[in-house]
Amino acid sequence: MIKRTKLKINVHPYFLEFIHPFALAHGTRKGTQLAFVKIEFEGVVAYGEASLPPYRKETVDSVKKWIETQKEQVFSLLTTNNPFKNNELIPFSTEHPAASCALQSAILHWYAIANNKKLSDFFPPSNSTPALTLTITKNDYEFIEEKLNLATHFNHFKLKLTGSNDDIDFVKAIRNKTQLSFCIDINQGYSDKEKAIQLISELEKWQCILIEQPLKDTDHEGHYWLKQRTHLPIIADESICLLDDLI
Repeated sequence: MIKRTKLKINVHPYFLEFIHPFALAHGTRKGTQLAFVKIEFEGVVAYGEASLPPYRKETVDSVKKWIETQKEQVFSLLTTNNPFKNNELIPFSTEHPAASCALQSAILHWYAIANNKKLSDFFPPSNSTPALTLTITKNDYEFIEEKLNLATHFNHFKLKLTGSNDDIDFVKAIRNKTQLSFCIDINQGYSDKEKAIQLISELEKWQCILIEQPLKDTDHEGHYWLKQRTHLPIIADESICLLDDLI
């Protein structure tokens, strides 16, 4: 009989420092806090990762506390079930989505290694290569030549705007240096949908391919209002953390 005490689950914090400061609508950051979940069981070691940006409520401490409550369920899952076929048994909390993601990843990683497989073996094969996007913030303009030298490896630019008066000037400055297609991420930078549509209308003239999160994550009606007034796709990724957010 396998003893539950043989199962070890630990959380290791790590601060991912950026090469250059990252300017967003929320402010400028020098890095992002991460938490790595490590599962050790039956000679197999596996990992999952939680990203904990400051605009989300989860912290390293909250990840640790929630993970601690899940050991019994993880033990049962690893010893009796295939998590790829019984994913409803994988621990999950709507209050701890990042921690849930990290633990789920570690569980699936553990099962793959324990069965001498890669994670990709459990998913439908794909011959397509995903499009790669290079992110540029306003703080990067000082290093723009360095960024542009990387552009040959990418399909698009993602320009981070901040909801300030110099947004269009920043876009124009980048377009004067490269014609690589670009999208925009505003990270909830606009509270006024009228100002947001003015920006979007201007971006249409510069061959922007899509707009990401122009308004607050809770402003669903505002995003719908914008979509009725532009042909550009409006991506509300920060508005959707859970399946229920789509309903």
